[in-house]
Amino acid sequence: MSKIKKIAIALHISIGLTLATPLNAFASSVSELRSQMDQALCDNNWELALSTADQILEMPRISDNYREDLTNYRASIVAWRDSGQEYTFDGCEGTALNWDEAVSSISPGAGDSQSSGGSSIPRYFRTTCAQFSTWQEAQFHFMNGSAPLTMDGDGDGIACEVLPVGQRSDGTVSRRISASGVDVEVVRESDGDYYVRLGRVDIEGIELPPFSTVSFPSGTAAREHYYRYYSGR
Repeated sequence: MSKIKKIAIALHISIGLTLATPLNAFASSVSELRSQMDQALCDNNWELALSTADQILEMPRISDNYREDLTNYRASIVAWRDSGQEYTFDGCEGTALNWDEAVSSISPGAGDSQSSGGSSIPRYFRTTCAQFSTWQEAQFHFMNGSAPLTMDGDGDGIACEVLPVGQRSDGTVSRRISASGVDVEVVRESDGDYYVRLGRVDIEGIELPPFSTVSFPSGTAAREHYYRYYSGR
């Protein structure tokens, strides 16, 4: 992870996303290029879309996840261009193009899952900021690759900046998990759902403050979620 990305995330944790001017200028340039590429796709102007994607990929500050997803998306643009067909994308009526939906609208299921041992495993745990309960949870999945690049709308390495930073305290602890000195609790809510309360999570050299996850229908599902994504961090 780049030093500038670490600084940006640390700033988010400590002062609530007051970014330095150079980062704001960088985010603005990425946003402008994204808009240009969206419009090029809507117009089926493949060469402009590809050259714009290349400009974004050449920027040293974009996050690793953003770069990987955009590289994969660029390959889709090449395929659309080489097909010689005309395409209509969702989101071209005056709104920003949703890249993941655009890929799915052309190649059903593309980007939604990956195959492992003959079974289909969801590529992403959640796909929008509204589906997460806290910024730390969204940031973890964004950095982990289990949430899409669209979670970071300005390409500054920080996902879902509008979400609150914190940890839930309601409910009754139903189980504690031993995790290398880190407090991990599976909590039962009053309505019968469960969530996981995490004392600390490290990812890519960043220590995220304590947070809690979204809700699950059972304690088993909550524990499985913990072991799949957080165990060992």
